[in-house]
Amino acid sequence: MVSLRLPNEFNEGQIEHFCGGSLIGERLVVTAAHCFPPSRLSKRFRPQVVIGTLTRDDSDRPGRFEVRSVVAAVKHPGYNKRMKLNDVGLLLLDQPSKYQPIALAPYKPKPEMPLPAGTFLTALGWGDTIAQDTNTQMRILAYDTCTRLLGPTNFSKPWNTAICAGNPPHYFSGVCQQDSGGPLFLPSAARGQPDVLYGAVSYGNGRCIGAPDGFTSIAAMRPWIDKTSEQLLAGRWTGDVWGDPYVRGFDGSLSNYQGEPGEELDILTADVDPPKFSLTGVLIKEPYMHTTALGSVAFKWSATVKAAMRNFRMVVSLDGKPFAPGSSKDIPWGSVEYDQEQPRTARLLTIRQPNMLVRISQRYGPAPGRHLPFLDVSVTLTRLFPFPLDGVLGETFVTGRYGAKRAAGAGAAGPLTASFTGSAS
Repeated sequence: MVSLRLPNEFNEGQIEHFCGGSLIGERLVVTAAHCFPPSRLSKRFRPQVVIGTLTRDDSDRPGRFEVRSVVAAVKHPGYNKRMKLNDVGLLLLDQPSKYQPIALAPYKPKPEMPLPAGTFLTALGWGDTIAQDTNTQMRILAYDTCTRLLGPTNFSKPWNTAICAGNPPHYFSGVCQQDSGGPLFLPSAARGQPDVLYGAVSYGNGRCIGAPDGFTSIAAMRPWIDKTSEQLLAGRWTGDVWGDPYVRGFDGSLSNYQGEPGEELDILTADVDPPKFSLTGVLIKEPYMHTTALGSVAFKWSATVKAAMRNFRMVVSLDGKPFAPGSSKDIPWGSVEYDQEQPRTARLLTIRQPNMLVRISQRYGPAPGRHLPFLDVSVTLTRLFPFPLDGVLGETFVTGRYGAKRAAGAGAAGPLTASFTGSAS
């Protein structure tokens, strides 16, 4: 188990435990999504991670526990606080831990049970307690029992991502406040073998006793955990976007930007003064569906590249001069290339700059039999920047101001991709 800690805003210099988590890889921790701050603040979420201690104040093992920093944090984009769904997130540490990671439960999609009902598991946490114990044994319960005694949704439904556990019939012990994100695991049956993680503390009845407790099912969430772990370790994020305009960000989240025709849209900007680079767009009214669409895009770094819709055609300029299809040109630290037009194929403009690839395209729509009257933008980052990013894509970037510097030094580099699409389809 690990302890997640943040500075006490009322007591300067004091760092306090607020949630738990589990070490699932040398540099990976799984915790609960509700331990994260609101989405717009998630890119600044950099808790201290303490590994290997058994007490809140670390007094049990002075000098033997580890303290790590978080360089990237990803909350499940489908987290639903009200319905208690997808309550899971991952943290990438700045340095590997020497402690043995816990094993993950094998994938079991709902409505399958990850283990037979009645199996004893162990929950750990430093939250509020009635006794002084930091752990308690609990039985995993059948889904119909969980639905009847805990809710708020039917545990046997395929979209439900929780399991529940407790000690019937009186439920005199359970998890409590600040246990969130901590482990529910099956202890190892053999010396030297890892314990197996089956749950992350998610929610309860608010009284800490008297009812079962809800846990995010690690078995049900394995596809997301595995994919996101791979992306974090490789430094690779991929996104798609739909809508008027919808954004799928670097962290996989989906959002919708509401704007009026003529309004400027900040897509991706370096949050420094003056900005190192900027990628912006201007919204138009899409002529067919009468929705908001992305009508022009401007990218400024070592050169200024603009693309705009003119009579259903993407028209491009480079430093104020026309740039025709089939053209390519070197610019400081990179290049600009406008692909030669091909029948029934998207028009594509590619801009290469240090550690960044920007693609601006005009899609071909088979249904109307012509190119669509709006632009799409895709951005790929090949290293972490030592400053925050703003804009509808930048707000989804998972590395903050100081974490970026540490991550770059720790070798956490690789392509990160996000996309922006200008209109609903």
